[in-house]
Amino acid sequence: MRWLGARNLGILWAVTALLSIAGCSGVRGQAGDAALDGPVDSIPDAIGGGGEGGAEEGGAGGGNGGRGGESGAGGGSSGGASGGGSGGKDGGGSGGTGGGVDGAAGGRSGVGGNSSRVTEFVIPTANSQPLGIVGAPDGNLWFVEAAGNKVGRITPAGVITEFAILTDGTPLAIAVGPDDSLWFTQGGGNIVGRITLDGVMTAFPIPTTPATSFGITVGPDGNLWFTSQDANQVARILPSGIITEFSVPTAGSSPYGIVAGPDGNLWFTEVTGHQLGRISLAGVITEVSLVVASGVLPRPGDIANGPDGNLWFTDFGRNSVTRHSLSGTTTEYSLGSGSGPAGIALGPDGNLWVAEFTGSRIRRITPSGQLTAFVVPSANSQPQGIAAGPDGNIWFTEKMGNRIGRISP
Repeated sequence: MRWLGARNLGILWAVTALLSIAGCSGVRGQAGDAALDGPVDSIPDAIGGGGEGGAEEGGAGGGNGGRGGESGAGGGSSGGASGGGSGGKDGGGSGGTGGGVDGAAGGRSGVGGNSSRVTEFVIPTANSQPLGIVGAPDGNLWFVEAAGNKVGRITPAGVITEFAILTDGTPLAIAVGPDDSLWFTQGGGNIVGRITLDGVMTAFPIPTTPATSFGITVGPDGNLWFTSQDANQVARILPSGIITEFSVPTAGSSPYGIVAGPDGNLWFTEVTGHQLGRISLAGVITEVSLVVASGVLPRPGDIANGPDGNLWFTDFGRNSVTRHSLSGTTTEYSLGSGSGPAGIALGPDGNLWVAEFTGSRIRRITPSGQLTAFVVPSANSQPQGIAAGPDGNIWFTEKMGNRIGRISP
């Protein structure tokens, strides 16, 4: 498939989640099917503790995890959505059924150092490859499982519920919409999905094929905006499901992360374009070059708003985090060789939090650039997505660890 081409595999860290999908199994949802039947057979132990401290703080942890319980599944049906429009390519939507599987996970944290502030919860579906995660208005965290083809919900206590998506399409990123539903992108299937807080799924086809949608965020106009890597576009989707697409000027730029900026525009990263893009609510795109003194070209990934009114983004190519002001000034903070920064999010403490995909650590960076590392207890866990939770903690996904992690700031 084109979206697994060599161009993508060499540059996009999230796409590595797609490589082992063929060997994974799980319950898939189909449009119009019934909910999943019953609970999973077993719930893995929750893990915590272990590992070393980071750059400024160190320590090790240990201990044993507790076993979680199980509960049954539930589901419901959803209505379809369709619509026309003008000024772009418009798409409709289709409804279906989503099922849920619950697993109550007992968490434990390690002893000593920064590892003692990390607790991990095992996802019921094996090898699910969790990626994006977001705090939701129901007080829980919601995440996507690329290989599991599911959307998951985890409570602050660690209870996980999984919902099969309507199409076999590798969900990658997730955001809260203006309707309080969760909206997610897919690496395949050419779909943007929506799931309500009670688990009702709807799928909206993307007009351009293949699109390979990645980042998604809510804009200041009350719509969702997302990037389409293969289509080389940024697109807007209304809550009704109508999609309008806008082409990125630089061909083959691989638009990736996206966020609503402090200036009322949407800002996005271009991995192979080695630059940032800004798109107005009217769809006018301006590209901003990233100047580096020397060395490897920047490959910007995820992007977030900082507490200082600047944009912050991870750079997988240069193993760094960069601050970009609206006036065009950039300041780069190195995380060191082999860190592989992926997701970035603003924490409730006023700092930026970064998931190190290669380094299997979580970094906290202050607006002035001071770094603190938190080692993830599970080795080679490959942290990916990261978000501030409604409970005041930092939550992150572990792609290879098949866990959701929580840090007390």
